[in-house]
Amino acid sequence: MSRSLSYSKQVFSLLGLALSCGAASSFATAATLVVPTQYPTIQAALDATVDGDIVEVLPGLYTGPGNLDLTFDADVELRSTDGPASTVIDAGSDLLDRHLHASFGSGSASPVIDGFALRGGTGGVLELGGSLFITAGSPVFRNCVFEENFVRASGGAVFASGATVSFQDCEFLSNRAENEGGAVRVEQGAVVTFEECRFAGNESTVGRGGAVVSRGSSSTFEACLLTGNLASSKGGGALLVDGGTAEFRRSILAGNRAGDTPSDFGGAILIEGGADVTFTRSVVYGNEAFADFDEAAVMSGSSASFDCCVLGLDEIGGAGSVELTDATDDVPLFCDGRSPVEAPTTEGAYTVEEGSPCLPPNSPCGLTIGPFDEGGCAVSTVESPDLYKTAIVFPNPTRGHFSIQSEATIRDLRVFDAMGREVEVVPVSNSTSQDAEYRLKNVQTRGVYFLRMRTEAGSTTTRIQVLK
Repeated sequence: MSRSLSYSKQVFSLLGLALSCGAASSFATAATLVVPTQYPTIQAALDATVDGDIVEVLPGLYTGPGNLDLTFDADVELRSTDGPASTVIDAGSDLLDRHLHASFGSGSASPVIDGFALRGGTGGVLELGGSLFITAGSPVFRNCVFEENFVRASGGAVFASGATVSFQDCEFLSNRAENEGGAVRVEQGAVVTFEECRFAGNESTVGRGGAVVSRGSSSTFEACLLTGNLASSKGGGALLVDGGTAEFRRSILAGNRAGDTPSDFGGAILIEGGADVTFTRSVVYGNEAFADFDEAAVMSGSSASFDCCVLGLDEIGGAGSVELTDATDDVPLFCDGRSPVEAPTTEGAYTVEEGSPCLPPNSPCGLTIGPFDEGGCAVSTVESPDLYKTAIVFPNPTRGHFSIQSEATIRDLRVFDAMGREVEVVPVSNSTSQDAEYRLKNVQTRGVYFLRMRTEAGSTTTRIQVLK
């Protein structure tokens, strides 16, 4: 649709008003094909399309022949009517199937895929890319969730080689690769862009890059979250960038972990092979590596630059080049950040407290750092504003003992430090109390902590300041 409108404008500006109706006629010929009411399977509808057509898929679970290992021969839009929560393509972990075999032959196809959950892909006989295997073309993926895909080789969800691919508002959750690139592997000059995407709970069990491996390619991350990913061996808890370039803008890398061997460097990212990586207005904090360089390892011949970033400065290093401009190692004050010990995990909330250095009043460059424009931790993981209003902690600040006034029964009470590490589970009586008293035993250092309460009414996290 947008292509037709753009074409209409071109004709108008170049050839005059008399020809603009010809473009409108072209726009009118675009067809909408509906699955499963008009076509029994997704592939049956795709086979009937021409450039500009739309394939609409109604809510449901799509599996089996005709809905897996899909191919595209035209520039079309494949979209669900109700989004990924209710429209699922599930390979069922079949070793011979993947979801979208997006290798377009001519290299000119630019389909748009919008609003699907893609699960259980295994990458077919090549064991590459559990959901997507892309070797040509310029596909765009919007509002898609890639989850619980698994391959024995590389790219748990996505493998892209030599193609141009865009992911917009997508999530990569709990994918796994035995070799490397728990969620994504790109190589051989691929140009891949991730905008407002989330990578969480992904794992490479033997190789590197718990979420993403980029080899000799150009990878861009704009306003992305990479949290709770694990490279079980050889480093790069969230990412390995081996050659080529990578750029991070307004992104967060936190709570990732690189394995348990002496060769595990770079809890968030491992940079090698002459790669050039830039971070702008981003957070790299609270990651962990078994060997060294908890945040970022920059190996010989490679370079990394950090401009207006919140970093664990003492944990960025290596034999490569590191350039810092307007960087701070102040604690980012995540609302519910998780310890890297918990990786792989999809849990956690990486919005920030009001006093965070990620916000303009405290930022080293006076601009927002990370993808969130506002601070505040009053919203719980299950959206319980009434609980937040009725669960009152006092005194706050506290010297280690406090009371909680709550109309709901507190089932679970946990304390996290400012980096998101769980430091104490506070015993609770599971009885309703208007003024229950609690005491911290493990928290011995003064500072800002976060108290997470769970009740039958929901959950909430509140900030407490410990003075002892």
